[in-house]
Amino acid sequence: MNRVVRTGIALAVATGSLSSPRPAYTQQTGTRSAFALFAELYEATGSLQERLRAKADEKLATGISAVLDSLLDRWQAAGAPQLGPEYLESLEASNEALRQFLTDTLTAIESLIDVYDDLHTKARFAYAGPGAGAGFRQTVAVTVTTTGDQGPLNGFLINANPKRYGTRQPARFAFNAPTTPRTTSQLPPGNYTVWAERPQGIIVAKRSVTIGALMVAVDSVTILIAPE
Repeated sequence: MNRVVRTGIALAVATGSLSSPRPAYTQQTGTRSAFALFAELYEATGSLQERLRAKADEKLATGISAVLDSLLDRWQAAGAPQLGPEYLESLEASNEALRQFLTDTLTAIESLIDVYDDLHTKARFAYAGPGAGAGFRQTVAVTVTTTGDQGPLNGFLINANPKRYGTRQPARFAFNAPTTPRTTSQLPPGNYTVWAERPQGIIVAKRSVTIGALMVAVDSVTILIAPE
């Protein structure tokens, strides 16, 4: 990792400049808010390693730290470009999951596995992109199609959350238009629960998917709607 970045993160943590309330990352784009969010992720990961030290699960914390290093290195190599609100929202979800694990003894270890898998997908997607000077790939154009046993179905609203949150409302990511029978939106690479619901808010089907696994900037998801 870039030494200046690592030093800056250490100073941010030591001086308490990351104290609550945290910035609204979905409203503050750019390198400053992205830097602060990476710093918080490092702080939480360090605490996680301390908590899990001398346990088998420490390897998981070390893995999260390593993949975070890889992702940050790639972002820095690309010139630390602005991160859009979708990408920041996705990173913030990982940050929240780490902190919840540290403060809630009932949180399952599976939440950490989800964080590792999500960050690992982001890092692989970033490194599969163009050269370091050509930017940092942040989103995938995801097309969701709703279909039933009789063929395509229209009029369903599509939402997505990081996988560990399931169909929790409000959704972190909402597609702008209902299916006709397709709808497309931009999602950061990562692991998600994607679901379809009727306009009245009734969830009719869901899927767990990895977006960006093919390392290309487009992806597709088909949601099967069971007959009523």
